[in-house]
Amino acid sequence: VSFVGVSFFSPTLIIIYIASKRREVLAEEIVKFSHRLVVCITDKIPLYYAIRRAGRTCKVLKPYVDDLIIDWMDNPRAAINNFGDRVGINEVLPVTNTLLASWNAPADKIIDLFHQQIRNIDTMRDFQIKKKIEGSPLRVTFIIMIPFLCAGALVMLPWYRSFQEMIKQIF
Repeated sequence: VSFVGVSFFSPTLIIIYIASKRREVLAEEIVKFSHRLVVCITDKIPLYYAIRRAGRTCKVLKPYVDDLIIDWMDNPRAAINNFGDRVGINEVLPVTNTLLASWNAPADKIIDLFHQQIRNIDTMRDFQIKKKIEGSPLRVTFIIMIPFLCAGALVMLPWYRSFQEMIKQIF
């Protein structure tokens, strides 16, 4: 019975674990991408070329940035919206909102928008880290409870067996 339960729940748990790890990697790359984008914009590079240069070193985010660059030639606004939809996590929203606000803005405004966007991303990351820290004592508590439950079961087992024998003798 336990094998059936493990085999039923393990694929779901594995997929959830892999998805959470991919989400973390994407979030880290979005932060790095944003910082590189600000450096490129500060060097007075046009936005298209800044996105292209900032996306060069990305690994997991690279296919999404490449699609953004390809779609940029047709319609920059639609390309930015598609980029946000394709990545599909909340951490990309500050980047897409800043790109939407800055794709045809003057250069000095773009720099201010990106600095504000980096502050927003850092605030969001700090909040997520605090949330993980707050949730970790519960996980530790459950992990510690497992040996205590096993020890309790081992202590109760002789009493349970003697109780069963007494019941058999009575009936």
